[in-house]
Amino acid sequence: PAFHVLGNHDQDHNPWKETSAAFGLKSGYYSFDRGGFRFVVLDPNYIRTADGKFIHFENGNVYHLPKGATISWVPPEQVVWLREQVVGSPFPCIVLSHQSLEKCSSCGAVPNAEEIRKIFNEANARKPGTVRVVMNGHDHLDFLRILDGILYWDVNSANYQYYSKPHALYPASYVKTHAKAGNCIAWDEPLSAILTLWPDGRIRIEGSKAGWLFGISPASAGYAEAYGGRLTTPVIQSADLTLRA
Repeated sequence: PAFHVLGNHDQDHNPWKETSAAFGLKSGYYSFDRGGFRFVVLDPNYIRTADGKFIHFENGNVYHLPKGATISWVPPEQVVWLREQVVGSPFPCIVLSHQSLEKCSSCGAVPNAEEIRKIFNEANARKPGTVRVVMNGHDHLDFLRILDGILYWDVNSANYQYYSKPHALYPASYVKTHAKAGNCIAWDEPLSAILTLWPDGRIRIEGSKAGWLFGISPASAGYAEAYGGRLTTPVIQSADLTLRA
């Protein structure tokens, strides 16, 4: 079975409800129980206007923000829903969000991530192990961190890191057939990972490793090797650990 987590670019050229329908979603945020775990999927793809209104990303509106607006918020009603899903869960929870909920000032984190982490921590204080893993993409980086007894997993991009300043190191024939290739440092194979969970708190990640496409690394293209303070690598690291209550 496949379950989609809405990302910030999924609504660049169309209404978000159209995107959701294409993936069979009635809402951008939802949950499901499977194999003795609850999976909670969030949708932080909201603009918060200066007067406190929340507008979903759609039709590229994120590229033309009104004055004082900020992006990637989890709106209040979704926060209330999240609390109910976590606190009321009969199973340990795995939370998925495109943007980061980790305590990371240098990455593309959700502005109200601290409010959300507080929900996780309070749930774990009442019942240890309620929230086990929090996963995100968005930053195209590979990073694992245990914070307040929860594994926060920044899942790397399947194939590239993006840079605003283009380079001219890829073959012209490749750039001609791959839009924005000159702004990317890509891997030569797609990355993926398998996450396996046990009721007792054991977590295993079977990651993968690739090389640099055409042998071009960030350093050889003149880019900083660290992005947001974390290394850009063609890797999803493996891990085998147990979270203790």
